[in-house]
Amino acid sequence: HFTMVKRNYDTYRAIRRIAKALHVSRKRFSYAGNKDKLAVTSQRVSLYNGEIKQLKRLRLKDIILKEFQYKDRPLHIGELNGNRFTIVVRNAKRIDIDDIRSLRVPNYFGEQRFGQNARIGELIIKKKYKEAFQVLTNKKINKNMTVESTVINEVKRGKTYKEALMKTEMWRMFIHAYQSYIFNRTLERLIQMDYVPEKIPLVGKNTKLEGIVGEVIKNTMKDIKPTDIPEKGSLRETWMNIKWISIRYKGEDLHLKFELKKGQYATVLLSAITGNL
Repeated sequence: HFTMVKRNYDTYRAIRRIAKALHVSRKRFSYAGNKDKLAVTSQRVSLYNGEIKQLKRLRLKDIILKEFQYKDRPLHIGELNGNRFTIVVRNAKRIDIDDIRSLRVPNYFGEQRFGQNARIGELIIKKKYKEAFQVLTNKKINKNMTVESTVINEVKRGKTYKEALMKTEMWRMFIHAYQSYIFNRTLERLIQMDYVPEKIPLVGKNTKLEGIVGEVIKNTMKDIKPTDIPEKGSLRETWMNIKWISIRYKGEDLHLKFELKKGQYATVLLSAITGNL
């Protein structure tokens, strides 16, 4: 196990970079969650059957490895309590600090969570694999060149569009992006209706659509049923749970330190603070 500090990489690509440098499969690495590219982030990573001396020798641009130790088991997705953030908002509009502390923020997935990936996920669910391939490989909208090149190469080798899309585990990311999109649109509509339960479904194959919330989800998904989705669903809180550590101004800049539960997005909180949500 080790701590990975990075910038200019999301977690997936940082792991690929480390795996390539070590000449090992990226499948030997595991971690609790994905961190964004546009930030300096720190997280624990485990490497199956790895050697600390090899990791210590690595010198990679924008990636630092430290705090090494051996453990008996790997990390798994979701094995974290939350995330701590330190953020500076430059030239911030003056907002009363008590108003910031009392904000009630919808627990949306950050838009970086899905974007065009939600459309690809929808097409995969509908079994429109050729259309999903075309959207994924459209360079004007897609920046995920690693996944794109993998899928294109599989098609060139004679694989079907479905086989090519399923070659990489990233297909799950597209399905999760669609689930996130449906959650956001559902919560948005419920807020408009002034009917917001404590939790609502993140819809999946095991989700039962009942009552007002169920009707909103049905209307949002249109011709897709929960049983069409290859991933399981769950319940997700509708409001963010924010633990403030410090809020202060330094000149024109707003300095924020806070903790969020896992699966909650700092970008959503910042949008609420700046009035853009």
